[in-house]
Amino acid sequence: MKIDGWSSSPRKVDESPPKRIIRQKRIILPDFLVIGHITLDLLDQGSRPGGTAAYAAVTAQRLGLNTALVTAAGPELDLKEVLPSIEVSIVISPKTTCYRNLYPPQ
Repeated sequence: MKIDGWSSSPRKVDESPPKRIIRQKRIILPDFLVIGHITLDLLDQGSRPGGTAAYAAVTAQRLGLNTALVTAAGPELDLKEVLPSIEVSIVISPKTTCYRNLYPPQ
């Protein structure tokens, strides 16, 4: 029986095991995985990385956890330099999210 190009007749299935290429690579799973946005905080003195994802990752790393971070950022922010001991995976964005925090004079 055929319906729209599909056949219901039985087919012979190759029962031999698939050939696989196994490459030896040591994968270290993180103790703490952070998924979120890294921001660029604009200050009067310049700028610095910020955002809850950055602070959570740094806190976990300082507590001794093997930490990894998944984020989106623009090419102007080098997170490997900013967070050297944290495994960072970046989805490239046209520009990093920026915030300028303004505080009224006291």
